[in-house]
Amino acid sequence: MSSSEAFCSFDPQSARLDEFYHEHLSNKEEFHNLWVRIICDHIQHVGGLCNIDYSKELLMSAADAKEKYERYCEDHLRLQKNKKRKRFEEEVSEIRMKKQKVEEDIKDLLKSADKNAEEAEKRGKLYFL
Repeated sequence: MSSSEAFCSFDPQSARLDEFYHEHLSNKEEFHNLWVRIICDHIQHVGGLCNIDYSKELLMSAADAKEKYERYCEDHLRLQKNKKRKRFEEEVSEIRMKKQKVEEDIKDLLKSADKNAEEAEKRGKLYFL
């Protein structure tokens, strides 16, 4: 990459290195660690955080990033709530199905008990109970 025309013609006196790197390297995963180093180098070069030029563009970019992060957090929280609600609704549905099955079993057992009681009464034999 260093043999490309863009790198050979770069003039550090008239162009900013961070802008150059961003233009040519920002979309490449293998150069991700360069960004951390560039930021640290810049802070050391200007003499600390208090000496950084906080331009309008930088402040707007930070505000946009914060807004995007807050939207992400809200969306994530909403998604988690929806998952919890869905799990709760599934549990309620399952419990209702179990309740319905138990009620059917009770109904069947009562019918069977009534039938056996009538049979015992007709025949006079208590073992049907």
